Amino acid sequence: MVYYETIFKLHLQIWTSDSYFKKITLMQLRLHVQLGHTVPKMCHSPIRAPGGDFVVLDVNGIHEVGIDFCGCETSKPHFIQLLQYCWFPASVDHPKTAATMAVLKFFQLLNFEWKASSFEFHSTLAHLTNNTGTSAHKVCELPASHHIHSTYYSFRIDTAHFPS
Repeated sequence: MVYYETIFKLHLQIWTSDSYFKKITLMQLRLHVQLGHTVPKMCHSPIRAPGGDFVVLDVNGIHEVGIDFCGCETSKPHFIQLLQYCWFPASVDHPKTAATMAVLKFFQLLNFEWKASSFEFHSTLAHLTNNTGTSAHKVCELPASHHIHSTYYSFRIDTAHFPS
């Protein structure tokens, strides 16, 4: 059971309010992503992410979304549910941050070609999300670049069916 990113794309929502534009996060829209089940099925015992919010790094920025893990008797560990959704968790125990496979591949290419550090890449994602400097992003550091490279390659080798 593998979910591809085409099912759920992370986008910033912009709403007009009277005479100006206002950014609204997916969390403020009360969007919750249900993991562990196929799309038409619903989990009867969902478990909210620790703290109620979850940070996802994607190629178009840093997003706060609500995550509901499957809490059924046959459910897999939370980090496995995230990997099935093509989101790479920042930790194995109680993940609160994940990066999409697309952003990991993008960082890998930037690191190979331009020698971009993980700090520079994270700063770029923060500027893509909000370049005004008026809102602070949750601190979600990327692991060291060599960990990303080795983990990404081991994931690619273990899942030969994973699309490019």
